[in-house]
Amino acid sequence: MKKLFYKGAIVLGIISLSIAGCKKNSTTTETANTDDNTEIEAMQADESVSDDFITVNNNSADTQVGGLGNIKPSNQLKISALPNVISALKDKFGGTITGTRQMSGTTLISKTVTVDYGTGTTTEEVARKGKIITKYNSKSFAEPGANITITFEGFSVNGNTISGTRSITNNGNNAAGNPTFTTASTITRMIEGVETKFNSTRTMEWIEGKNTPDNASDDKFSITGNSSGVNRRGKTYTLEITKPLIKVNTCRFIVSGISTLKVNDKTKTLDYGDETCNTDISVSVNGVIKKIRKAK
Repeated sequence: MKKLFYKGAIVLGIISLSIAGCKKNSTTTETANTDDNTEIEAMQADESVSDDFITVNNNSADTQVGGLGNIKPSNQLKISALPNVISALKDKFGGTITGTRQMSGTTLISKTVTVDYGTGTTTEEVARKGKIITKYNSKSFAEPGANITITFEGFSVNGNTISGTRSITNNGNNAAGNPTFTTASTITRMIEGVETKFNSTRTMEWIEGKNTPDNASDDKFSITGNSSGVNRRGKTYTLEITKPLIKVNTCRFIVSGISTLKVNDKTKTLDYGDETCNTDISVSVNGVIKKIRKAK
């Protein structure tokens, strides 16, 4: 695995789950008989899930996990052992970062990292409040059974609250010999007084680049699964991946794959492209196609 697991766990908690401020995307070409932005919200949620995994995967290292697990004599994780990481995080996001570990005798059970913004911390014109709590078990992210789970305590971004959980679990190799991982999300957000919900289960298969641990640029992942939720207009939707979504480290967007989105009695097809790194996604409704942008 690549780089630094501990950094990945913290960054995952701070960045990937602070998604309440997602901006609406612009659209191009014809409107294809749509009356809301459900496809955009669903796409953004899909991409945030894949980004969570990429963040953790790119920032993992067995040596760091083992070293942190053996810190003595107290149950406090030695956050100061990573001064550059912590300094960078505090400079960008503010808040107070602390760590603890749960022990059974001399056996490590789990570790917890808490980012506490207190009653309010503002950086780069973004006001965060409350806590993001990241818990991971004793296994390194490279080991089957490794798990990272993130929860919230009174957390909000610019007054928009976020609650729920998001987790990533290493399932080990599949029949093809590729590492697989499960991401699960149950997230509720309040955006300008409107409640939205997102529930998702994804399987991430590492299909290329796993044999070059020092080079993240050749990594390629296949994503399958489904999700559901309630959008800002109060409409319930389901999203099923019908052709695996492909994510590569050299592009900020999902580059190919197809999902089927159902909103009330409407069915839409979202086509992410032909593995070319670009900002376009095709949305088809009743044979009419429009383009929307994969803005992040």
